[in-house]
Amino acid sequence: MVETVLGDVERVQDVLTAVAGPLSTSAVAGAASIVVSGVMVPWSGFVLLAGVLIVGVGLPLLAASMGNSSEVALEKVRHGLNAIFDNAAQAGSEVLLLGGTPTMMETLRTLEEQQDRSNRRRTFVMGAVSALNTVVAGACVLGAVLVTTNAYREGHVAQALLAVPALLSVTALELLSGIAPLVVSFRRDQGALARLQAIGEILSPVVEPAFTLTPPTSRVLRAKQLQHTLGTETVIADVSIEFRPGDVVVLEGPSGAGKTTLARIFAKFVDHQDGEMALGTMSYRSLFSSCVRDSVGYVDDDPHIFLTTLAGNLRIANPHASDEELTTALEAAGLGPLLSMLPEGLSNMIGGATQGLSGGEQRRLGVARQLLCMKNIVILDEPTEGLDEPTANALMASLVEYCRDRALIVISHHESDRSFATRALRLEGGLLSELEVPAGSSREDQLV
Repeated sequence: MVETVLGDVERVQDVLTAVAGPLSTSAVAGAASIVVSGVMVPWSGFVLLAGVLIVGVGLPLLAASMGNSSEVALEKVRHGLNAIFDNAAQAGSEVLLLGGTPTMMETLRTLEEQQDRSNRRRTFVMGAVSALNTVVAGACVLGAVLVTTNAYREGHVAQALLAVPALLSVTALELLSGIAPLVVSFRRDQGALARLQAIGEILSPVVEPAFTLTPPTSRVLRAKQLQHTLGTETVIADVSIEFRPGDVVVLEGPSGAGKTTLARIFAKFVDHQDGEMALGTMSYRSLFSSCVRDSVGYVDDDPHIFLTTLAGNLRIANPHASDEELTTALEAAGLGPLLSMLPEGLSNMIGGATQGLSGGEQRRLGVARQLLCMKNIVILDEPTEGLDEPTANALMASLVEYCRDRALIVISHHESDRSFATRALRLEGGLLSELEVPAGSSREDQLV
């Protein structure tokens, strides 16, 4: 994507360079025309000089002054439209469910009206400048004809050269007439180039290696002296941890402590800045992110629900899963009751504004997708959030059993989740600390 944007930037720069070339040529041609016309008929040279100054300098300055306000207004409209589209893309379903559509549509209509007014103003400026160009050019040509005719009568110019000053005026002023429209659109072009450059400068959160020799087969995830900074804040100061099959790890900590950032690093959605990350003996830096995610699955706390059937939402994770496997994953994720309530079962449409799921159901559907992937290490962000204690306990027990031969890492604020853990950790101040695990909470005890 970045390469595409940089290519767009280069193309825009090429266009601006291509425009600058003809303008330079026009300026040179205008100057040459003034000299030639002035040599033939001095007064004709002065008339053409006046026309060149008006068309090549005066009208562009006037156009810039008149068109600046419309370009500023259009830039504000673009920012407003971008904000609406960003909100619709990121939280469209929530806006619909909360009844925010009328407000968004009203804002959109207001911005469209402002855009129409600004475009009309810009069109008026362009039309007015074009008309003035025509008037000035016509006056210059008429002046050239008059002074040349007078010079012919006085015997200062030959009959064969009578039309030359007028033709030079037409040619020079026609070449320079394109400057004013260019000045009107120059601010817009500068803004577009700046936006493209800003996008092109966004760094990818993950740097992929040139190649990977062998995909990892290890089921052990290791982090050593891991460090990560967001802006000026250190969210992970010194983290060393190892996960093996059979581990059930509950990761706790205050909001904003960096738990989600740590999970994203484990799944290589973000590169760690310092320290070491490895699958077995293979460093993350030598692995494609896709290779890491073949072994490490991550479900965030807001998985997307597509507007399609329940089965379609699940088969995104495993296209070849049977209906029985889908049902098993739903039950393991605590969505058995939801499935039984849907009139069309797995073929029932979900997602969208009118057939949406609750926040807890969305998270558990994301969990069900992950269970269908059979990853060696499963990381779940707040799977029990919003659930009452009996439901949360039932979900945790089901997940522990389903992931019995894998490493299960659960980010949680529920203290009761710790009773299912073989290890409990707390991330705070960028450091991990061990928490006490309740007696009888080993993997074997949970599965008896």
